[in-house]
Amino acid sequence: MAKSIILLLNLIGVIIFELFYGEVVTVKQDFPTNMEINVTDTIVVTISKNELNGFAKLQQDIPNGFNIEVVDSKGGTFSFKDNILKIIWIALPSEKEFQISYAITPTEGVAKTVTFAGKFSYIVENERQNIDFGPSSVTIGASDATLAEDSEVTKEEKNANKKSAKQNKPKSELVAEGDDYLVYREIAQLQDETNKFRVTLIIEKNEINSFGKIEETIPSGFVATEENSNEGFFSFKGNQVKLLWMALPFGESVTASYLIEATSEISGEPEIFGKFSFLKDEETYATNLSASKINTNNLTEIIPTEEIAEETATETPLEKVIDDAKEEVAMIESEEIVEAPIETPKPEIKEEKLVSNITNIPSPETGISYKVQIAAGHKEVAANYFAKVHAIKEPVATEFHEGWRKYTVGKFPIYKAARDKRNEIWAANNKISDAFVTAYNQGNRITVQEALMISKQQWFK
Repeated sequence: MAKSIILLLNLIGVIIFELFYGEVVTVKQDFPTNMEINVTDTIVVTISKNELNGFAKLQQDIPNGFNIEVVDSKGGTFSFKDNILKIIWIALPSEKEFQISYAITPTEGVAKTVTFAGKFSYIVENERQNIDFGPSSVTIGASDATLAEDSEVTKEEKNANKKSAKQNKPKSELVAEGDDYLVYREIAQLQDETNKFRVTLIIEKNEINSFGKIEETIPSGFVATEENSNEGFFSFKGNQVKLLWMALPFGESVTASYLIEATSEISGEPEIFGKFSFLKDEETYATNLSASKINTNNLTEIIPTEEIAEETATETPLEKVIDDAKEEVAMIESEEIVEAPIETPKPEIKEEKLVSNITNIPSPETGISYKVQIAAGHKEVAANYFAKVHAIKEPVATEFHEGWRKYTVGKFPIYKAARDKRNEIWAANNKISDAFVTAYNQGNRITVQEALMISKQQWFK
């Protein structure tokens, strides 16, 4: 009887799944039957998903000897490494059916006949589902030198395109230039509000379509607000503006803007400077954005107001959005990630000894590391405060960050070990219930999601 009930429940579950997601989710790839050496074709993959949304991944195994470049990833993060093409979506496009595309070019030495197949993975009710698509068989033809020459963009053409792009931005200031990008900044005073300025950033990015971030430092006396983040995440804290894209929008350029307003008297010649970071071919690159001056000649009289700020030891909404995304992506990627078991040793309880002279100076931190923040405040506390009040017997480090004294324990090279330490603190009877994981790159605090991307580690809830 019990077995019959279980079978009935399973059958109902299958029927419900098929009604909403099952047979409706289909993937079709469009390959030509023939390809020419050094001639580029555009491959289109059509995904029909009905009402499916959330996190998903498309993966294809590409035979040896092919060059791949993304054309349109529909907002997903594109990568091609070790002959594996991947597109990961934090959130699938809203359309019931959409297409992604990429350019593929066979090179000399490719086999005469090759096969392409792939897999589409997604999450339903916390369960990973897979759909295999393909295979498609393709015959590789002979070399055509003329077509190969026409298909290549020479260095001179690239330089000409960059020069043309510069000439088309007469009001914008070029603040960074590289082989794959140009970054412009324009600061314009609003006509109806003389104490407000619009800061516009234009990224000419060619084929950079993965993770990207712009950090800008604005002068003291100004506050910033979001205007147009162009599918990115905006944040402002401690004179730092951040624009973060999990995947830079498709296209040759990205334009984003934010507003700044003078809230107190401005002295000198205020200016904005920053940094542009991006991910390409699984490598992280960063370049400084040169300073742009703000013309404050026409500012009206400013009546200063008292600014009140309070920090609590909780993760920011942006971090939680990305961390939730990482949990789902981790579920999709779980079959490809093999981690060695991590043992987190229990802290050895020792009586804390106070010394008057410091004889050991810690060496500079290198690489990605994680710690657990247990408290933050403006006033300094005694060295034995956490041992007496919170029964924290292990060493507690103090760091100064954005005007706060922040207290952390531990230092871990792997996120999961720091997560385990945080959970251990939560479970202990120490009156600390809001501890959280912090991340560092070369000793400088960064967001957890940035650290996970750089170190290619898996997120754990």
